[in-house]
Amino acid sequence: MQGMFHTSLWPGAGPGAIPENHYVAVDGPCVTNPGKIKEVCRLVFDTPLRKKKVVPPTDAHFDSFLFSQTKYNAPKRPSAMPKNSAHYDRVEGILRRHQLGERMSEEEEQFVWAMRTSIQANAPSALILLVDNALTWKKRENFADLYDMLTEWPRLDIGSAFSLLDNRYMDGRIREMVVAQIAAQLDNSSFPLYILPMIQALKQEQRCTSALSSLLLKRALQDYRIGQKLLWLLRSELSNLEDVFERQIQYRLLLLLEAYLRGNPEHLKIIVRQVDMVERLAKVSVAVKAYSDKEAATKRLREELRAQQSTMENIDSPLDPTAFLGEILIDGCRVLGSAKMPPSTEMDEYCPARVQICTRL
Repeated sequence: MQGMFHTSLWPGAGPGAIPENHYVAVDGPCVTNPGKIKEVCRLVFDTPLRKKKVVPPTDAHFDSFLFSQTKYNAPKRPSAMPKNSAHYDRVEGILRRHQLGERMSEEEEQFVWAMRTSIQANAPSALILLVDNALTWKKRENFADLYDMLTEWPRLDIGSAFSLLDNRYMDGRIREMVVAQIAAQLDNSSFPLYILPMIQALKQEQRCTSALSSLLLKRALQDYRIGQKLLWLLRSELSNLEDVFERQIQYRLLLLLEAYLRGNPEHLKIIVRQVDMVERLAKVSVAVKAYSDKEAATKRLREELRAQQSTMENIDSPLDPTAFLGEILIDGCRVLGSAKMPPSTEMDEYCPARVQICTRL
């Protein structure tokens, strides 16, 4: 970024609003406000023009900088303390209070920074204390040292890794390291369990292309089950993003969805049929809920399913792509007698065992 440019902030009525500040959403999205909204703050930057493109420093630049610091007798990194040191109890106490939303004091920030080598060696899950430490980012010597430590950081537990994907921690190198650790710990069998929190973390990314989006797309194209779950979770998330504050997030998720569909042409026709089937069932569900009598609603349900039976049979299940749905059992379909009157649809699974599958809307 060179020359003069401006960025519009998010108003206090948007995501992350606080009552004390109506004009700025302190914890709002990490992108400029594209909406034409009046009474918002705007920041104007005027940076010098340079003849060459300005790019972020690479790992080689940081290594060279750290080497020069060592060469000219800069303070060395402290040694790790023994595991039985009482200082670890204090680190654990600070970490527990931090998880409850309490900010560190200046003295605690200095203590945590002095303990960085010990945290790396014996308490790696407390990395969030270093990342959320103002002292880390006040000097380039400090965050360059942290970047160097990240290359050899021990394994984080999954909970600590996902907490570092929050919108408060937007440093690209840290997020890339966290995503790499998540990818190393989750195989294709356990990966689907974490797709939903990954999508929520993806909404906090600054750009469409990120390590997290690449991981989701790669695993989705490697395993059809992962891709199927990602597809439907993305569709569900997109249906809830209608506010002007979430338009940038909507574009980001749409690009990921399009990339998956373009990279998966052999299943595209199946996906189109599944989407059509789900939309038809949703319309049928709305139609039968107009009846107050359960028997009349069941009769209408069977009539609707019988009329559209051919378009909703012999298809991969949207819930489980390993199951192939065969014939709709019209006589087994009914409306349940509860307050919301959900329709229950029975279908044969197309396999030698002929297992009946019951779905409810």
